[in-house]
Amino acid sequence: MQMDEETVVPYRKKKRRHPPKKADHKHEFTDCVFEFNPETCRYLIDRQEFAIGSYCPICGKVGSTAPIGGTNGRWKKNIAEPPYICPVWTDDAEREFNPATRSLPYFMLNDWFQKYVTLE
Repeated sequence: MQMDEETVVPYRKKKRRHPPKKADHKHEFTDCVFEFNPETCRYLIDRQEFAIGSYCPICGKVGSTAPIGGTNGRWKKNIAEPPYICPVWTDDAEREFNPATRSLPYFMLNDWFQKYVTLE
């Protein structure tokens, strides 16, 4: 069967594009301050929320939006008697949330489940 030059293929399935792969490396997560955008984060209701988490400074992958070291660490402490769990931010964490006294890198997240941050 011969096709004329003017014949147009009626449907061609589009190729699915994959995101570009990041450079292969071992992630080295470091602490940082995350602020969640109340306009785009569906779990916040008209309030500002901060968290100390971790990210990879090489590729920008978010490791965790919770502090490293569990609830009894540098950033969070447990103030309730067992069997209750009531972690609160420590004074060091509260100082990192203040822009004037911040020493950790700061990133704005649009959602709790965002996988990467933009590095400058």
